[in-house]
Amino acid sequence: MLLVAPDGARAACRSARPDASVLAVPDAWQRAVEALIASTGEPSHPWSCRGGVVGTRMTETGARLRVQAADDAAVERSVAVP
Repeated sequence: MLLVAPDGARAACRSARPDASVLAVPDAWQRAVEALIASTGEPSHPWSCRGGVVGTRMTETGARLRVQAADDAAVERSVAVP
């Protein structure tokens, strides 16, 4: 099933934004975070339109991704590849 939001819903959708930590990771990880952030501005995803902040830091096995929605608690996940 494909969900398509009307133009008004798209305009009201709040995208997340990166925090300063994103600038400290390699380019491939920055691009992956940018893609994730872009998807938060598309109303068709369950993680969309909540605003908030996305951060990341490198680890020995990849990176640790942190998503802090504006209206919810933070969620962190280890990610092996961008």
